Amino acid sequence: MIRFLSLTMATLLFLTLINIVQAHDNHKHSVMGVVVEQEDNKLKVKTKEGKIVTIALTDKTKIFRVEYQGTKKLGLDDIVKGGRVVVDVGNGKEPLTAQELKLGSVSSQ
Repeated sequence: MIRFLSLTMATLLFLTLINIVQAHDNHKHSVMGVVVEQEDNKLKVKTKEGKIVTIALTDKTKIFRVEYQGTKKLGLDDIVKGGRVVVDVGNGKEPLTAQELKLGSVSSQ
């Protein structure tokens, strides 16, 4: 009986670990911060840690702002220096490429 319980527990632990590892591969990575610069389809964002992150913008990048009435689609011209952003960069591997860019309010710093 103890052998059976040990085998069952080991099997459950193994299955749990497999699910954790597989779930991490599909995890979306985000960069949050304030826009420092945007030109030539490159966006530079200063994170709260003070690190400047460069992110490529493509024609597939979705740019929008979540508002009270719903989601409003925007364009590259709506990205302003000092504006707060959350950028979905997919798997987070270099070079970072924006899949979605959510604009927020302009910082008063």
